[in-house]
Amino acid sequence: MLKIRLLLGFVLVLPCSLGFADAIYRWVDSKGKTHYSQSKPLDHEYTVIDAAPPPPADSPDLNKPYAEQIDARTKNKAEDVEKTSAAKPEKNDDQCETARNNLSKLQAAVRVGYTNEAGETVYLDDESRATRMEETQKYIEYFCS
Repeated sequence: MLKIRLLLGFVLVLPCSLGFADAIYRWVDSKGKTHYSQSKPLDHEYTVIDAAPPPPADSPDLNKPYAEQIDARTKNKAEDVEKTSAAKPEKNDDQCETARNNLSKLQAAVRVGYTNEAGETVYLDDESRATRMEETQKYIEYFCS
């Protein structure tokens, strides 16, 4: 009787645990755009990305040291922009377009990150993101005018 109860409990709990093990599928369409989905694409080759569970709400902020590095770099970049803005170069279309693309990504994306020197992905907090948008706006003024 105990074996039946254990088996029944296992059978009831198993579907619940499988719901948390959903994979994410990544594929590129015919226009070269990358897509992510929880359902398999029917007409494209895809790669499976294992979805890691989110960290607990009370976990320590592991990105704090990186956020400090970002703030230091942001400050240095802002100083560099101010120094170089005195001497106006010729209009640079490539750098202008890159700056505009970066600004649109900063404004549109919910979560923005970059890869640091150690190859780790670091995500920007709201303050760093706002600072980066201001810097990028300065780059646009510098390269696009």
